[in-house]
Amino acid sequence: MSGNIEHQTLNIEHRTAGVLRCSVRYVRCTMLGALLVLLPLAATTQTLQISGDPLRISVDEYGTIGVTRQEGTETRPQFYSAFATGSALFLDGTNASSRFGNGTSTFALWDDESTDRFTPVSHSMPDAWSIETALRAGQRGVVVTQLVSYVNGNPFFSLQWTIANGSGVSFNNLRFVHGGDVSPSGEDVATGHWGAGSNTVYVLTTNDPPVFMGLKGVGGSLADTHHEAHFQLVRNACKWGTLPDTVDASIHDAAYALQWRSESLANGASWQVTAEEWWAGEVASGVFTNVTAMLMSPKLTWTLDRQRGTFFGTLTLRNDSGAGGPALTEPFWCALDWNTERRYVTPDGHLPNGHEYVDITPQVNAALGDGSLDPGDQVVVNDIEVYIRDRTEPLESAFSVWSTRTP
Repeated sequence: MSGNIEHQTLNIEHRTAGVLRCSVRYVRCTMLGALLVLLPLAATTQTLQISGDPLRISVDEYGTIGVTRQEGTETRPQFYSAFATGSALFLDGTNASSRFGNGTSTFALWDDESTDRFTPVSHSMPDAWSIETALRAGQRGVVVTQLVSYVNGNPFFSLQWTIANGSGVSFNNLRFVHGGDVSPSGEDVATGHWGAGSNTVYVLTTNDPPVFMGLKGVGGSLADTHHEAHFQLVRNACKWGTLPDTVDASIHDAAYALQWRSESLANGASWQVTAEEWWAGEVASGVFTNVTAMLMSPKLTWTLDRQRGTFFGTLTLRNDSGAGGPALTEPFWCALDWNTERRYVTPDGHLPNGHEYVDITPQVNAALGDGSLDPGDQVVVNDIEVYIRDRTEPLESAFSVWSTRTP
């Protein structure tokens, strides 16, 4: 039987709230005397998966990341088309010829496979809870090693990129961006926010209560700039290497990204970028400002009234902003850094960075009388109960205090 096979690709990118987006790839086979048949093209990617609960994280050999989240009896993708995430490295400022990236679907941060897409070097799972992917930045002699890791049960996973220069020359004004076309709990629209205190760009869905999803720079690798807006705007900003430090608080088809910068990278040196991606099912409303540096001196005492032990925290809150500094007004929340070994006995909710908090507003207001912690004011808050699995007294850095600032 004679005939021919015609390969065609149909890519349609069009969406607004409630409008279907399509990205369809197919092979059309036409044969004499035969009906038209549609067959999917064979997958060419090698995908590895961390099968956790509530998060399942998948990574292909190009380093593109997809996440699903177990929500009750349902497993929901957290990015559009499962893998709409991407990273890009700029070796010379915003020069497009120095950009190399990955990503797919609505968040591809590359244009041509042969020129500016990361080239896979290796792709493996050192253990059941981590995926390591090495990627070459064209022929520049630079290798990006991405490590995705997860502690089962956590509401976040960790990201680490090590950028190693073996080119024989130095690079200046480097930029690294990472982000995605987000779909928390399967919702395609959300509002954008920036948590300066936690270095987190995040979205809140329109559900009641809203669902939180955010990307956070951590450790010694705080992001320099951020962006949250319509997915096309964020993707384009990532491809240009310039994130404008803005978010869109209106309801829109959301995406977000963070950008890190390094002034130089010498031959033989490496640059490490770290981040975390967070989820929270119920999020407090209000204005979120981390005021810990202005306030806090926690003291904890041990109690043996529970079989496995709890701490009762006593916080001395003092507004040290100085004359003319901001006053702090309700709500007052004390947050505990999230840890499987350390948690509140009865938390009141979650902050935008995913951490549990307890509402200490009634105690603070009762002590102040006027509900405003003015410069120089001090108040003591007692009986914040914390469970510590190994009965080791937590460090002060385990806490943060959030409130509303009044200029």
